[in-house]
Amino acid sequence: IKDDPYTFPVSPFATIKYDRKTQPIRKVLNEKELKSLLTTKIIDTHLDLVRDMYVFQIFAQGMRISDLCLFRWNNVVLDVDDPFDDKEVFEPQLDYIMFKTREPANAPFTFYICKVLLKVMGLNDLYDFFTDPSALFVDYNDKKIKFTDLEPEIKKFTFENLSSDKIDYKGYIIKKTDNLHIKGLIDAVIQCKQEFISDMVRITALNLKMYREGKSDTDFVFPILNNKDFQNISDSDLDFKDVVSKSEELHHKLEYGKKIYRRKLDRVGELCNIKDIMPHAARHTFTLLMLKAGAATHNIMQELGHTTLNVTDSYVRHKKFKNKYGSNFLEMIGNKIDYLDNND
Repeated sequence: IKDDPYTFPVSPFATIKYDRKTQPIRKVLNEKELKSLLTTKIIDTHLDLVRDMYVFQIFAQGMRISDLCLFRWNNVVLDVDDPFDDKEVFEPQLDYIMFKTREPANAPFTFYICKVLLKVMGLNDLYDFFTDPSALFVDYNDKKIKFTDLEPEIKKFTFENLSSDKIDYKGYIIKKTDNLHIKGLIDAVIQCKQEFISDMVRITALNLKMYREGKSDTDFVFPILNNKDFQNISDSDLDFKDVVSKSEELHHKLEYGKKIYRRKLDRVGELCNIKDIMPHAARHTFTLLMLKAGAATHNIMQELGHTTLNVTDSYVRHKKFKNKYGSNFLEMIGNKIDYLDNND
């Protein structure tokens, strides 16, 4: 065959079409599962870190497992010398090249991104402070009121679903006849959250700046792979179009790291009562959150790093994506995160 190969002028398989009768099963965390993931107390510190890594995957705009494994400190971009200098534009973000597609990806710092990074840095006091609702005070009618006192009051006047006699006021479903007092409370709470998260981002960035002074920029953020094995290896060196022995060996180590992560994630799923949890479900869950928050398919495509809308459509049109979350739960996107709902 090698001496006298036969070449088809046209592929004999070109005209064959395969009908996919069933859609692939896409695991998506529902509201109950996501809340459980975020709030379950996990005593084992290693499994707790695995849970944090999965949360990071979701809120880093559906980061793939390979990108999580290969995520380095130089992928955390701070941009400014002083996060508290109001004269400087401050937009810290996660910035990396996706391993699968070789396309650039970035994600802003949000509440859960900061939480995980604080945990990774071992700043437990700051972590506890920023996850404690009693730390929040709302300026309302020239008084400072505990956030935990206001939130139950607002919940008395909010609903899960819209109807003819209700309106959506800044993410809260209230009656059309509700007076300005309730709207004023909602405005105050939203402003308090935004200021709180803004401070959280700045403090996280300042501590990251100091923390990274003792780290190599090429060190991995999460302890899935061994830094020494990949010390002088960039992500592009793991592209196997031209496989060399060392790249192949590192590829096996990457696959083994992913295997261990999946195994530990299964254990986290058991502790959080989440059936069939899998790393790629982080992308599906983030997609669903984006959809429910009202994002257009084109914007979701950009956030996920898909090269075509067809791929994104295969996510958003799947039946698993219907009616998974109540409207009030969708504040977990971006800087509209309502983290108090996760401390019930």
